[in-house]
Amino acid sequence: MKPFKVAIPKSVEQASRFQKSDDSPFIAGGTDLLARIKEYVVQPETIVDLKRIEGMTGITSTDDGIRIGALTTMNEVATDGSVTDDYPALSETIMNAATPQIRNMATIGGNICQKPRCWYLRHEGYSCAKNGGSGCWAREGENEFHAIFDNQVCAVTSPSNVAPVLVAYSALIEIQGGEEKREIPAEDFFITPDQDPGREVLLEPGEVVISIHL
Repeated sequence: MKPFKVAIPKSVEQASRFQKSDDSPFIAGGTDLLARIKEYVVQPETIVDLKRIEGMTGITSTDDGIRIGALTTMNEVATDGSVTDDYPALSETIMNAATPQIRNMATIGGNICQKPRCWYLRHEGYSCAKNGGSGCWAREGENEFHAIFDNQVCAVTSPSNVAPVLVAYSALIEIQGGEEKREIPAEDFFITPDQDPGREVLLEPGEVVISIHL
């Protein structure tokens, strides 16, 4: 593993300034990014740790539903009474994913922003459309769990187990970059490879998912 620096912003505005390029990715629970670093898929110069930013954890009631802070762990979301009562599909989906240890570390914001689990993409020896190269090894190679439709550019699928549930519940994803905030319907937040092979979600450089509204 290549040594890297850690920046610890106290606000989203600071975090946006710290993330100058792909060499300074955001980290929350770390269950995705740290695995990619250990596999030498990415070798960042700096990691921007979001966990000290206030207002991005917890679940609160709103006039028409609930607000889930992006840094709320998957286990906290799955076991919250307002989620189990009013959004049971979200709770059930989370509890059927990963392990208790992972669910206690992973955040819901990180879950919807994680990179695909394609073994070619996560191997330093392969170049493809999603990492600056061209083509898709999975189309003619080992492609279990990959897309069978609309896979001309790339056959990856979203690794987020909560993504379909958020789309079904017509969730809104709240994003902030610097001092600017915007809300995007969950169905528009996720990007397919034919739209942009280099991205999975509708985030611009320096933007952070700060909450999810149901």
